[in-house]
Amino acid sequence: MEATEDSKPDSKAQKDAAPKARVSSASLLGVLAALGCETLFGLSYLFTKSATNAHATELALLAWRFIFAAAFMLLLVALRVIRLELRGKRLGPLLLISLFSPVAYFVGETFGISHTTASETGIILGACPVVTLVAAALILRIKPKLRELFGIFIAVAGVVVATVAKGIEASFNVFGY
Repeated sequence: MEATEDSKPDSKAQKDAAPKARVSSASLLGVLAALGCETLFGLSYLFTKSATNAHATELALLAWRFIFAAAFMLLLVALRVIRLELRGKRLGPLLLISLFSPVAYFVGETFGISHTTASETGIILGACPVVTLVAAALILRIKPKLRELFGIFIAVAGVVVATVAKGIEASFNVFGY
């Protein structure tokens, strides 16, 4: 049976008739949560730099940061927004790892931000994804995907553009590095 002009598939019509890809509400919530998290993460550097420039000590700033974080988490537990079940759990490994993250990380971050310029902080933070990717490749033998390389390229390019646009300044303070 020969196909007539009317029975031939029209690819444009088929594409138009194809169902549109929809983003699930869970995916949208995840994207919004990630955007919120990264916004808070970025603003924390501005807050830390402003607070330490306004003569707040690094340790006082850390104390207030941890007090507010603990109070907020306890409120979420009390309101049963999150569940915390520690009975029968080994707390030693949790306490050990918490010395590195968040304690050592935030101590290093706060002292580093207060003793370096904004340019240096931006460059160091921009290098973090690159270092993570290289470490994963060398230590875990994970070959980076093309989209990961592209994403890191975009992030590093953004840091370079922002840093160069503002003007590169350096303190060369050993306590900041």
